[in-house]
Amino acid sequence: MDYCIVEFAKGSGIGVSHANITLSNSIVRWCQGANIWLEGSSTEITRNRIYGAGHGGIEVSNANPMITYNTIYDNGLGIVPINTSNPVIRYNSIHDNRFIGILIMGLSSPLVEYNNIVRNADEGIKISTANPTIGYNNIYSNGRAQLLLEQGDVVATDNWWGSADKEEVEPSIQVRGGTISYQPYLTSLVDIPELSYNYENDEVYAHPPATERDIFPYFWPSDETRSIVSSWTTVNNPSGIAWDGEYLWVVNLDKKLLKYDLAGKLIDSLAAPGTLPIALAYDGRYLWSLDLSERKAHQFDFSGKVIKSVPAPVGNYGEGGLAYDGQYLWAVDKDINDKIFKIDPSNGSILGWINPPGDETWGMTMVDSHLWACEWTNDFDNYIVVEMELSALTE
Repeated sequence: MDYCIVEFAKGSGIGVSHANITLSNSIVRWCQGANIWLEGSSTEITRNRIYGAGHGGIEVSNANPMITYNTIYDNGLGIVPINTSNPVIRYNSIHDNRFIGILIMGLSSPLVEYNNIVRNADEGIKISTANPTIGYNNIYSNGRAQLLLEQGDVVATDNWWGSADKEEVEPSIQVRGGTISYQPYLTSLVDIPELSYNYENDEVYAHPPATERDIFPYFWPSDETRSIVSSWTTVNNPSGIAWDGEYLWVVNLDKKLLKYDLAGKLIDSLAAPGTLPIALAYDGRYLWSLDLSERKAHQFDFSGKVIKSVPAPVGNYGEGGLAYDGQYLWAVDKDINDKIFKIDPSNGSILGWINPPGDETWGMTMVDSHLWACEWTNDFDNYIVVEMELSALTE
């Protein structure tokens, strides 16, 4: 794919699964999910402008692409290698993304060198249970930290962190778990050639998302299958929700566990166990979460204290949701059918379906006869909890 414009996709703009392409001299922008999604691929991505994604500019799962000479900006996240990905990320400008420049998760071991990683709203680079090699980059002027290590073993020597002063450099590199080697570090900018492109980007005709001309329905109103009873805003990246009989509990990818009443009033906030929690359930006494990085299920009490941990299979983001109403299961399939299915647990038969509240439904739980869900809405700045009353089941 050469000299293309790909834009306004509902999910990913370009999706490559167990195949290889070359994407060059192109613009990929304003897609609801990832601008580019790669799985099991050794694709080459070079000399492109990649911007305005609802989620990641480039998301990489179990893949080993070459990502070179691209400008990646104004996405929710710049580049996201997960699972066992080993991309080469070299000579890119990764700047002004709305959260993190590069988010590295799972068992990924990318090579990150000769990039400008600047002015991203949260961290320049965030690492969860991964082992990247990071060298000869300019990483500075990012919001909360230049580099945040949640867990892993990282080599990050020979980078420019925005200062030659040790007292300024050290606080900008934060370690919550694992080990990082970042000394020696450079005392001046790495000389990285300025990126230029031999194609133009005429946006006169364009309708960027989240402007007054954007009429895409990020959140779907009531319809004949279910009505929206209430909704309220929650934390970034909610990945699971559970009901303990009195309160709703919401967990997110940033390891926050939040306790709400049904009206959305925040009762308590504490640290969730694990590294990357992506689901939540209540067993009548304790809460359980699945962890994407650790591939475990953690059982813990309402203070966050872990009771026990057991191995659990978790793939990709572990996206979706599952709820039990006392008789039937309710499962969301947002990638293929965009439906929430009612399932007979005795034989697995599908009894009907309702429409989800939006494109990115993650966790679900049942409170009395109402179905509650975490919804990302594909608008990276708008995460909500939705209460739905079930109406006519569609068969």
